[in-house]
Amino acid sequence: MDNRFLRRVEAGEWIFREGDPGDCAFVIESGVVAIIYEHDGVAETIAHLGAGELFGEMALIDGRARSASARAATDLRLRTVTFEHLNDRLGSADPMLRLMLKAMLSRYRDFLAPGGQRPLEPDGHDHDRAAMRDRLEMEQDLVLAIERSEFQLVYQPIVKLADLSTGGFEALLRWRSPQRGYVSPAEFVPAAEASGLIVPIGRWILREACAALARMAPRGDVFMNINLSGRQITGAGPGEDVTAALRASGLPARRIKLEVTESLLMLDFEAAIQVLADLRDSGFRIAIDDFGTGYSSLAYLHRLPVDTLKIDRSFIGRIVDDEPSRKIVAALGNLSQRLGMDVVAEGVETAAQVRALREMGFEYAQGYYFSRMVPEAEATTLLSRNWVLDPD
Repeated sequence: MDNRFLRRVEAGEWIFREGDPGDCAFVIESGVVAIIYEHDGVAETIAHLGAGELFGEMALIDGRARSASARAATDLRLRTVTFEHLNDRLGSADPMLRLMLKAMLSRYRDFLAPGGQRPLEPDGHDHDRAAMRDRLEMEQDLVLAIERSEFQLVYQPIVKLADLSTGGFEALLRWRSPQRGYVSPAEFVPAAEASGLIVPIGRWILREACAALARMAPRGDVFMNINLSGRQITGAGPGEDVTAALRASGLPARRIKLEVTESLLMLDFEAAIQVLADLRDSGFRIAIDDFGTGYSSLAYLHRLPVDTLKIDRSFIGRIVDDEPSRKIVAALGNLSQRLGMDVVAEGVETAAQVRALREMGFEYAQGYYFSRMVPEAEATTLLSRNWVLDPD
């Protein structure tokens, strides 16, 4: 037996004593553990725990000494849970949940202490408190932002490489708060996802993006790419919201492309496939964003109900100077086309990249070489523009 992870304890042996440092917790694989609280020279058994139960976790979570003792009531087999096992999970947890857990443990310790309370001590939770306060303030500001219509959409053109005209746009969310100023999506989108506020925000995005396309190009084939969030995919599904937004705009479904990221697909592949298939059956087109970013969906590509692959900018940025990257991008493009999908190169920044993509047979490109994200009025003017490549 490896003593780092498994431990045998004979009946009557102490596993730890009150006041010992909390360097690990234990899961009982077999046997019974007695949890003993000692006060005023009297030892009182307050619980018996059996197979499958966890103990010793309080000191591991809050970093304090053991608040009770544990002794083997029978011969035991224990599996060790180390700080490293727990720390990664706690570190990735919502800061509000993390602080609430530690506060609950502290209250319980106070209850166990003689006299029912302990003197106040520094607890080392300042970082969690600050993170919780920041997250709570962000979520409350997002509620107000929804109520006060503080969000806006900007649009980046997706350019046809055949004639360098605008084929469509991607709608992107921006927030300018009266208190915070401009807030990066990298800051507020995770908070919106965690709180569930991304659902009403996503509903607004669908309505506004569809309405904007109807105003910019009421007829023709110009399309609008709209991003769906994880909550929209894994919740009740976005079908009703998408259909309602489309109906209000008067557009045909084929002019709306719904984007999901490759990483989102991999969270629950089978469920995501069903949601996307239902949307596609309703006439919407589906795009996979950030394709090639290190997940395993290439093996499932033939199963995806998808019309467009968007190749991640990390590949596109190297296609001119790096032969392996160029071959990978060419292979992805070729495979996608054989499967009946069109391909968009993301993050295009130079004329040389545009020429390389044309040679590979890519249909579309998107990036700062053509345009940054612009408001609706400016996006409308791009519909009549044909870009001209800079000379070599």
